Amino acid sequence: MNLPKELQPYQAQIEKSALEYVQIQLVESETNLELTQSKVGGLPYLPHEIAYPRDTENEPMLLLAQLNFAEIPHLQHFPKSGILQFYIAMDDVCGIDFDNLTTQTNFRVLFHPTIDLSNCQNDFSFLEGIQNEDFYLLEQNEYALQFKKSINYVSAQTIDFETFFGADAWNFFTQLGEKRDEIHELYWETFQSEGHKIGGYPFFTQGDPRERQKQYRAYNILLFQLDSDGDRVLWGDSGVGNFFISLEDLQNLNFDNILYTWDCC
Repeated sequence: MNLPKELQPYQAQIEKSALEYVQIQLVESETNLELTQSKVGGLPYLPHEIAYPRDTENEPMLLLAQLNFAEIPHLQHFPKSGILQFYIAMDDVCGIDFDNLTTQTNFRVLFHPTIDLSNCQNDFSFLEGIQNEDFYLLEQNEYALQFKKSINYVSAQTIDFETFFGADAWNFFTQLGEKRDEIHELYWETFQSEGHKIGGYPFFTQGDPRERQKQYRAYNILLFQLDSDGDRVLWGDSGVGNFFISLEDLQNLNFDNILYTWDCC
């Protein structure tokens, strides 16, 4: 590991924090994507017996993203197959419940462990023209996804920092005296967590909500992160959206208990 000299005293902690994750790149497509394909936006794979997710106003939600794990490099604890979907309401807060980040009323996460094209919905005409003109998140209707496995090191803005450094970032860098601001900024710039991803460490613009509200600390796995991306994706003022799950629920393929949050500058 080639670290700036100011960070070299902390190399052991940094290396210990190494975590595999999958980088995601959005790709514009000139043709309609298949129903089973990994995507941001677009139309879902949905068995006939499962109703299309609707919000508290009975309006259809937006398919934010669909992940087909058969197309994705495998990460420990994550599925090797099946389709995972993230839906959000097309309201002025993108489906978030600020009082309870785990309430799946205006967002929904669905997992389909098997794929059966002979038993899936094909008529989504009810979605035509439903998008609120004031709702702007995706520039285009859908994007294909490309995946690449990589390594994340813990950032200074997540509660995971304390696991490896023995204190949260504020207290850890404060104890360094006169160089605290310099080293804190250097660490921040060196180990960032922006971008679209599965697994790894999260990125926030306003801080980790699991630090402020300890009832959320059980949600210790970043399931999916969709970041602002030029004009293609825009959460408010260049924000980021995150979905978290507990390790136990992930291992049991239980996606009923999810923490969904997004913030912006």
